[in-house]
Amino acid sequence: MIKAILFDFTQTLVDSSRGFRLAEKRVKRNLFKYLGLKDWNKFLKKYRQIRSDSLLESILSKKTLWQNVCWSFKQGEDKTLFENPSVVKVLTKEN
Repeated sequence: MIKAILFDFTQTLVDSSRGFRLAEKRVKRNLFKYLGLKDWNKFLKKYRQIRSDSLLESILSKKTLWQNVCWSFKQGEDKTLFENPSVVKVLTKEN
């Protein structure tokens, strides 16, 4: 019988921040490639601005962040892009 379930939302028991940073770096690289961009600095500046704006609006979903980055570089693209699991798989794969 389960007597208790422990959730560590604040990373008090396990520091997983390094893993989160590595995963975000991977996604940024893959997004940059996926979008077919040439200017990494321009992409990075826009990505950071969108991430900052999202945090200010309490939008914590990485999927929403990725959508907003894609939409900012590819206006008018399919709004259901991230409904496709294969797209998310491409963005999160290791190189």
